[in-house]
Amino acid sequence: MLKIFIGFLFEFIDFNIYGFDIAADFIGHILVYLGLNEYPDIASFQKAKPFTIVLLIKSLIFTILGIFIKADNSVFMIVSAVLAIAFAVVTLCQLYHFTKGVGELEEKTGLDLNYQKLFDLWNKRKFVEILDAVFIVIASVFAILNLTPDKINSYDTALITLVSAVISVISAVFVIMLLVIEIKQLIYIYKAKQALDT
Repeated sequence: MLKIFIGFLFEFIDFNIYGFDIAADFIGHILVYLGLNEYPDIASFQKAKPFTIVLLIKSLIFTILGIFIKADNSVFMIVSAVLAIAFAVVTLCQLYHFTKGVGELEEKTGLDLNYQKLFDLWNKRKFVEILDAVFIVIASVFAILNLTPDKINSYDTALITLVSAVISVISAVFVIMLLVIEIKQLIYIYKAKQALDT
C-alpha cells in the first residue's frame, strides 16, 4: 500500500517550477500501477490498472506537449477542455475501482481500512468533477470569445469579461474543493497502509 499512497501523492499534488511539473504525474501513475500489482487477488484493484495505464500515457504525452505547445489558440483550448473532462472521467473510474478494492481488502483482512470514508469522498469528488466539467466548457467558450474580439462586435465585451472573471473564481473554488478531498483521500489511504503494516 506504500507505493499506492506515494503514487496518489504524486498524482494529486502538482509541484510546478516555471511551468514544469517536478513531481510529474507519470511517476505517480507508475507507482500506483506497481502498488496495485502487489494485490493480484483483489479484483477491483486489477480493474483499476487499465485506467492507470491510460492516465500514465496521458501524462507522458501532456508532459512532452506542454514543453512545445502554447495554449493561446481556440482550437487548443477546445481540445484541452474536452481532454480535461475525458481524463477526469478516467481518474474517477480509477479511483472508484481503487476504493472498491480497499473495500474488498477490508473484508478479506477484517481490518478497518477506511473504505466507507474513501467511498464517501469518491462520491463528493464525483459531484465536484461534474460541476467542474460544466464550468470548463463554459470557461472555454468565454476564453475563445475573448481571444477573438473581432468576432464579438455584437456582444457586450464588458459582460464577457465579467462572466469570465466569475467563472475563474468559481473554477478556483472547485480546485480548492478538489484539493481538500484529495488531502483527505491521502490521509485515509495512509491510515489504511498503517493498518495493513501492523
